Amino acid sequence: MKGGFTLKESERSLQFKKHFDENRDKGMSIPEMARKYGLSSRHAYTIVRQIADAKGVSYDSLLQQIHPQHILVNSSKHDKVAPIDLSEFRESSQATISSMNKTLELMDQALRQWPTEPKWKEFKEEEK
Repeated sequence: MKGGFTLKESERSLQFKKHFDENRDKGMSIPEMARKYGLSSRHAYTIVRQIADAKGVSYDSLLQQIHPQHILVNSSKHDKVAPIDLSEFRESSQATISSMNKTLELMDQALRQWPTEPKWKEFKEEEK
């Protein structure tokens, strides 16, 4: 082209295009891909339009984010929990219950000693 110039794509733009499908399949959004390759989001969307035109697909179809399939974990691969000794568990539980009962009894005794009439009533009567 006489007197004109040709645009040379940057390496980052080429990498964005090259790995677009792979990153999209992983569930990455366009802004995430732009950050990954050091591009502005605006430029990334321009590249997506170029990709859509080159593939002959709609621009909107490439904007839809693909969510990767969830990986199901087989629970049988996890460590087994050691069995519980029920007699030891009962003894421990009974000790805890006994301790709580003693605490409740002490609280009950303390509350019974608490005055039934509020002291502020006595104070007001003394002022009169």
